[in-house]
Parts: sequence; C-alpha cells; structure tokens
Amino acid sequence: MSEISKIYKRMYGIGKGCFIQQCCTFFGRGGIAIGNEVFIGPKVNLITINHDVNQVWIGINSTILPGVKIGYGAIVGAGSVVTKDVPAMTIEAGNPARIIKRIFPNSVPTNNHLKKHFLKELSEV
Repeated sequence: MSEISKIYKRMYGIGKGCFIQQCCTFFGRGGIAIGNEVFIGPKVNLITINHDVNQVWIGINSTILPGVKIGYGAIVGAGSVVTKDVPAMTIEAGNPARIIKRIFPNSVPTNNHLKKHFLKELSEV
C-alpha cells in the first residue's frame, strides 16, 4: 500500500498492462482499484465512493458514478454516464448507460476463449 493509501486508509492501485489516456479525473475519496489490462480513454471521470474494475475498456469522456462496479470484460461506450453496476461481458452506452449488447451471449467465456476470439478477429483484418 502506498503512503497516500496509508494516510487516507483507502485502497488505491493500478494493475499491470493498463493504458490510461490524457485528461482523466480520478476523484478517489473512497479509493480506486484498477485491475489488470484496463483501457481508459481520454476524459474519463471515476467519481468514487469506490470503484473496482478489471480487464475492461472505458470509452472517451465517460463518467462512472460512485459505487459502480464494472464487470470483467465489459466495455463502456464513449460519452456514457454509468449509474449502475455493469455486468461482466457486456457493452453499455448512453446517458444513463444501458446494456446494448452481450458479449458471448450463449456461453461463459474463459480466458482461452477470449484469446481465441480476439486472435481470430485480428487474423481476419
């Protein structure tokens, strides 16, 4: 835990393989834990009581309101205002954000499943 975390007795952290673009605001009074492989676009606002995100993609100029949890593999569309928890493996967008698509709707993906899916898409480009 960092010295700042010890002073405020909150959890702050950024995992491995994260990419955070410019002009983001992390208002972390309640602590922010950003897991591994999280992509955060420009001008994203994380306004906390607390947030827990892991292997997600948050689009440009999105706002994540206090107490919201972003599920594994979820994507938040650009300009979204997220007021409720985002389920794993979904795409949400809008103001307020809502589910617009489920990723792998008929199966429970594993890490290997995800790798095969994304590698297949890349090979088709």
